[in-house]
Amino acid sequence: MTQLDISKRKKKLPVMMWIHGGGNVVGSAHVYDPSLLASKHEIVVVSIQYRMGPLGWFRHPALHGDNSSDLDKSGNYGTLDTIKALEWINENIEYFGGDPNNVTVFGESAGGHNSAAIFASPLAEGLYHKVIVQSGIMSVGSINSAETYTPENGIAPTISGKDTFNQVLIITGMASNEDEAISMQESMTDEEIKELFYAQEASILLEAFSEARPKRSGMTRVFPDGKVILEGGIEESFINSNLTRVPIIMGTNKDENKFFNSLNRNFVKWGPATGMYKTVGIDEMPIEILDLDYYEAVNFYGSSFWKQRAVDTPSSKLVGSGHNKTFAYRFDWDELSTINGLDMSKLIGAAHAMEILFVFGSFDSYIVKNFLFGEGAYPAGKKLSDQIQSYWAEFAYNGSPGKGREGTCLSGKHGHLVKMINTLFWTLIMIKEFICPI
Repeated sequence: MTQLDISKRKKKLPVMMWIHGGGNVVGSAHVYDPSLLASKHEIVVVSIQYRMGPLGWFRHPALHGDNSSDLDKSGNYGTLDTIKALEWINENIEYFGGDPNNVTVFGESAGGHNSAAIFASPLAEGLYHKVIVQSGIMSVGSINSAETYTPENGIAPTISGKDTFNQVLIITGMASNEDEAISMQESMTDEEIKELFYAQEASILLEAFSEARPKRSGMTRVFPDGKVILEGGIEESFINSNLTRVPIIMGTNKDENKFFNSLNRNFVKWGPATGMYKTVGIDEMPIEILDLDYYEAVNFYGSSFWKQRAVDTPSSKLVGSGHNKTFAYRFDWDELSTINGLDMSKLIGAAHAMEILFVFGSFDSYIVKNFLFGEGAYPAGKKLSDQIQSYWAEFAYNGSPGKGREGTCLSGKHGHLVKMINTLFWTLIMIKEFICPI
């Protein structure tokens, strides 16, 4: 890890707090290495952990008794962890050479959602000064769905706390099936339910939460409880000009959905792994896209909808409400290699999470350098990474990506890789010429 000598430094450095992704159910800060970004641009990067799954976001009517605090009732425990991390940064980061008055929150996927949640939390006001939302969904969890049983069709926006408790009863042997669990739960007092919840090991709660997941629910999201998160949800922060709103960057990747579609065997044929992949313990790999036109169409509409919800609509609302420090991008890099006879640029492309490699400059692993990137693409990819890091760093320093720390713009062959989307970021003309802001 790169060491930074702060003993002789008089000027405090900007701080960036990274929130990892993983659907708010999996993931870890340790997966990411921000040392290159930190050392190259003299930034203090703090990568945080937070509670996930039912330990992070969970509601059940029995947990909202009169003796519960507003924070306990909120169900937004993971969000409170991220805010507590900001409080720690404000109190301690100067001892690590950081400036508590210049803190940027950034995250990807669920981490992007959680970064946007901080933007919409009254409790976080004054603790941070800029936000970067990478592929973050802005919609919030449903309190009603969380506190009622899942419909019979299995479709609900949020995992039910009541269904989760049913699974606790089944897993612990107190009920033999869901009907019996429902009958037992309805006969219990709120205090009895609360005590049984609190008596469980974390592993039991995690298993119950997983078993209770509806057929279609999406990722675990924050609740608009009115205390931790605005009652109008994250989107209220985009239209309420009375709120204190900081500079924000939002963006998505061109092929967000290919990350998920590539794992779907209705779209992709899998077969035995070969060569190096087999030796490292990989048994199966994608070997054929079953219908390329259909695969591309599903990706286009899914990724376009993602962009519309995560960037186009919120950025338009922000700018429309007078927030002129609103910036947006689209990441298009897809110069990948052919693996196991399959063109990765078609299978994965500029998929969900691909931009993280470029933000952190994580190119030195053998697989990334020699197999993921196409022939001759590594140098160009490294150059693009340098430029993206430069924009992120400039934003952390001054609240605008501008021309980056080096004062240069994306141009030439890769000038189209970051696009303006109805905001004040960079301007694109015909996908051929990239113009920096004046």
